[in-house]
Amino acid sequence: MRAAFAGMHRDLIATMGDPATYVPAAGGSIPLLAVLDRNTAELGEYGQTVAYRPSVSVLCADVARPEQGDLVNFTDPDTGAVVSSWQVIRPASADDMVVQLWVAPA
Repeated sequence: MRAAFAGMHRDLIATMGDPATYVPAAGGSIPLLAVLDRNTAELGEYGQTVAYRPSVSVLCADVARPEQGDLVNFTDPDTGAVVSSWQVIRPASADDMVVQLWVAPA
């Protein structure tokens, strides 16, 4: 069953995602597909507050341990030039297949 869900998540990211490079603060880079959502709702912890903030979703298989300060650079598929750059603030949610990260423009 898990393999079926993993395949579905990979297909969804492949369909909705854009070419990107994940750059850990420790160094190196990982080419991948990522989904940028500029208006993800975040519910407050102690009340009924809602904020809208940008998030990036990636497969856990591509980024096993995201950390604050890492970068996600979205690239042009034709030229490879960086189109936008986002810095990881913290993970928003995660399951065994996809991690959603709160991000801010870098």
